[in-house]
Amino acid sequence: MNAVYNRYEQKYILTKEARDTLIPLLETHLDYDAYSGPKKSYVVRNIYYDTDDYNVIRESIQKPVYKEKLRLRCYDDPVSDDDLVYLEIKKKFKGRVNKRRLALSYREAKVLMENHLAPDMPKSQIANEITYLIGHKHVKPGAVIRYRRTAFVSSDETLRVTFDHDIMFLDHKTHRDTKDGAFNPILSDADLYLLEIKSTTNFPLWLVKALSHIPVFSRSFSKYGEAYQIYLAGGTIDAPITDQP
Repeated sequence: MNAVYNRYEQKYILTKEARDTLIPLLETHLDYDAYSGPKKSYVVRNIYYDTDDYNVIRESIQKPVYKEKLRLRCYDDPVSDDDLVYLEIKKKFKGRVNKRRLALSYREAKVLMENHLAPDMPKSQIANEITYLIGHKHVKPGAVIRYRRTAFVSSDETLRVTFDHDIMFLDHKTHRDTKDGAFNPILSDADLYLLEIKSTTNFPLWLVKALSHIPVFSRSFSKYGEAYQIYLAGGTIDAPITDQP
């Protein structure tokens, strides 16, 4: 199964208090997604692909007009060979995000990652793009980012709002078995949340008013980018991230 998403994204860092203020409004206008519910979240784990010298993320944090990332996403932790996972190419051009994903088992994904093609996998444009990136750009599993997510979605699926917390990082190069690795926090405060709003059109007025009333401010934020700067490039999380501009 292949899927393509093309939409605008805005990101915000906000406190638990601000999140709790938004939740009742979102419950009025949107539905929880299939895996969320009141006081219910789920695990998302991403493995990002990069070169040995982290060229992909180093270029990305320079904020070029066009950038792309390759990652493997799963909703099980730990993940077994028969679990469903998604290989995704995420591209961003002038603020608009295009995400193309290929659904397959973790066993098939490992074959694709290591051999560039699973024997029983039907060919597709997305599969071709993924195998090109792996084979010609020489990317391999790098950072593991794990977090808990609560998500809302509109009935027509044109608007999606997510809250991510407990965002953690692990270097896949030093801990290939993530069950045994020590994850490290990306946000400096456990009570901070990452709010992401993803829409194929303009944000609805009720949501714009709510965001301005709290207030929160949009900012550039990449989970992998933050992890790279904190842990791989010798940065620090001593300076707290707040919901202020």
